[in-house]
Amino acid sequence: MSTVTLSRTTLLVALCIVVAAAVGMLTAHFLLNPGGAVPDDITLLEPPRPLPEIALVDDTAKPFGLDNLRGGWSLLFFGFTHCPDICPNTLGILNTVHSALKQDGDIPPLKIIFVSVDPRRDTPAALHEYVRYFDKDFVGVTGEIEEIKKLTQALYLPFATTDNPDGGYTVEHSAALVLVNPKAQARVYFTPPHEPQKLAQQLAAVINSE
Repeated sequence: MSTVTLSRTTLLVALCIVVAAAVGMLTAHFLLNPGGAVPDDITLLEPPRPLPEIALVDDTAKPFGLDNLRGGWSLLFFGFTHCPDICPNTLGILNTVHSALKQDGDIPPLKIIFVSVDPRRDTPAALHEYVRYFDKDFVGVTGEIEEIKKLTQALYLPFATTDNPDGGYTVEHSAALVLVNPKAQARVYFTPPHEPQKLAQQLAAVINSE
C-alpha cells in the first residue's frame, strides 16, 4: 500500500472516530435530558446548540451569516463540488426529500444549504452552477477557510485536505446532515446512510413537533 493511501486511510479513520465520538456525546446528552421519543438513528440536541457568528457568502456572492438562518428551518450539508460520490449522492437524495416536503402543505418551508469545505476551488459561481443542477432552490455557501471552520468545529464535523498522486487534492468530510431551527440553533443530526422517504418523514416529525 502506498504512503498516500495509508495517509488517506488513517485520516478517514480519524475523521470517523471524531464524528462518532461527537455524536455519541450528543446522544448521551439527550438521554440525560429526554424531551420525547426520538428515532435511534437521529440525534436530537437538548438544549439546541447555538451557532457562532459567521461571515460567509452565498452562491450569488451575497453575505451569508446567522441572520440567513433565522426565521425558518434549514438543513446544512458540508461538502465540495469536486466530491466524486458522497456529495452528488446526498444532494440527489436531498432533492427527492425537498420535493416531498414541498408537497406537504402542513410543513413550513425547509431551506437546503450546501456549505463548501473547499473554498479554494468552490467560488460562488462554481457553487451556483453545482447546487442548481440538483435543485433550483438549493443554496450554496462558501467563504474564508477560518470562517468555515468556525461553523464545522461548533458542529463537531471535521474535514481535512489530502493530496492525490496526480498532484491534485481531495477533501475528507462527514456526510451527516444538521437541522437548524428558526433561532439559528443546531437541533438535530442525521447520520448516513440517508434514505429519502425516511429522512423526509423524520424531518417533518421534528419540524412539526416544535
